[in-house]
Amino acid sequence: MQEKSIFIRVLRYGAEKGLSGFTLDQYRDWLLSLPEVQDKDSIEYNRGHTLLEECFYYGGYADKEQKLHHYVLKNEYYFRLVEYQELEESRKAARSANRNSTIAISISVLAIVSSVFLSYRQTTAPITISEGQVKYLQELLTTNTEAQIKQIEKQTSEITQALSSTREKIDKEVSDP
Repeated sequence: MQEKSIFIRVLRYGAEKGLSGFTLDQYRDWLLSLPEVQDKDSIEYNRGHTLLEECFYYGGYADKEQKLHHYVLKNEYYFRLVEYQELEESRKAARSANRNSTIAISISVLAIVSSVFLSYRQTTAPITISEGQVKYLQELLTTNTEAQIKQIEKQTSEITQALSSTREKIDKEVSDP
């Protein structure tokens, strides 16, 4: 992505050169290579030179034979560049999080709408039971009912026998004092 701000682009240029720095001629050539800087009389070219004086240390010789001084980015401006880059990364992360949350909300709304629709369809749909299902339920009820009746009859006869034997014992004890 091409930076629009010449300030940020100058800071990035200085950061790329690191502690070895660059000469004034190298900086001028780079500045003139920018698309918005047409010639040495343009406003952007003059801004670039103003930024050079403000943002860079004017140091020792880059080339001792030619006695060319070099420029190095000031720490303060290096940290401003780092802060700017962190801001850009946090903006990207925020956009991504916003997009992801929108997708998640859309999916949850779609799930709720489909759930409501399916619930409505189930409550309004007629219930049909096939004849085979009805017969199966009748057989199940009949079988279970008959088995339960037999079990109750068996238990009743056992209770009746127990009562008769108990009555006989009581009658025997009462008659034999």
